[in-house]
Amino acid sequence: MSSILTYVLELDKANQHIHTLTAPLVPITKGVAILPIIGDVSAKRAESIIQIALAKSQDYDLDYLIVDLSGVTQINATVSGALLKLVKILEVIGVKPILTGFQPHMAMNALQVHADLKDIIIESNLERALHVIGFVLVRE
Repeated sequence: MSSILTYVLELDKANQHIHTLTAPLVPITKGVAILPIIGDVSAKRAESIIQIALAKSQDYDLDYLIVDLSGVTQINATVSGALLKLVKILEVIGVKPILTGFQPHMAMNALQVHADLKDIIIESNLERALHVIGFVLVRE
């Protein structure tokens, strides 16, 4: 019986660890963080990403959240819907979202599922997104 309880506790700990890795929000500087999204995004994972992003955005008192999609392998209605939901909720709580890393095939698929991207800041990569919000690399 104790081995089963130990196994269940280990599974719970592993599940919590996986949940944390679902949306590893990375602070860049005060008020700015990046959320790299990697792999396939299911409806369940999308909801988890949204919840983690919202909680951490408020914990870190973010002004900008850069959502990097370069690791997303495909975009479908689930991913598009989740992105739009995340973007709109972030705007409501006062965080300006910036999307980066759209691959050409993802952009075409986003248009096919009628994703409304017109009011969203979209940049090709993280460097350009940081430049848009005022970061400049100074080499010494």
